[in-house]
Amino acid sequence: MELVMNAYEAVCQRKSVRSYRREIIPQKMFHHILRFQGEIQPLDPDCRIQWQVINAIEGKCPLKGHFLVKAPYYLVIHSEDKPGALRNAGYMMEQMVIFLTMKGIGTCYQGDARVPALGDGSKPMLVIAFGYPAEELYRDEYRARRKPMSQLCSWREEGSTVVKKVVKAAILSPSAMNRQPWRFVYSKGRLHLFVKKAGGPGLLTGRLQEADCGIAMANAVLAAEEMWMDAAWTTEECMRTKELSNLDYVASLNMKET
Repeated sequence: MELVMNAYEAVCQRKSVRSYRREIIPQKMFHHILRFQGEIQPLDPDCRIQWQVINAIEGKCPLKGHFLVKAPYYLVIHSEDKPGALRNAGYMMEQMVIFLTMKGIGTCYQGDARVPALGDGSKPMLVIAFGYPAEELYRDEYRARRKPMSQLCSWREEGSTVVKKVVKAAILSPSAMNRQPWRFVYSKGRLHLFVKKAGGPGLLTGRLQEADCGIAMANAVLAAEEMWMDAAWTTEECMRTKELSNLDYVASLNMKET
């Protein structure tokens, strides 16, 4: 199957698919998926991860969860448990999500899914449902329920049209319960990412916000690369001392037009 859109279009038009056809994905497509796994870039190259595909058509599904979407397939990313592991998992999983979207395959993050560990010391970090959709696969940007850029990004200087597209891609990212915990500051050619401080226990805070950040970081880089920009996330120690109300610094995206 050929690509139906580019990465930037996929980021902007993707929607969470919650209804799937019980249709087998051809083996050739799985070969493409497996090959793409080897091309996915991590935030932390030293973090050991492992992918697991669960075929719910041919066997009993081992996943549990109150809000589990019924799908023909699930993809799990397992990782060693270390600081930043969940952010790294979100960053890598979102690259796969956009790849599948470009191939015409629907996806949906499973926030409360519980899956057995592999027994190698790693832990399941993130799960997506995927398969051929029984509903719309794409949606127009204006239908996305997102806060406006003016609420989520502060501009210390005017950003170019390309930079604003990168910010838009990050803002359109999915997040747990659509809480959109990210906040951005653009200054001196860099986009600084902050996250709202966790306010309590459960799915709505801390743990999944780490994954949300990784997802937004992936979409920003995918958008930048689609527009021929060199882009890389780094941690700037001087930013940790910046006083921003109820926000924690995460990372900074350095961008250069080629």
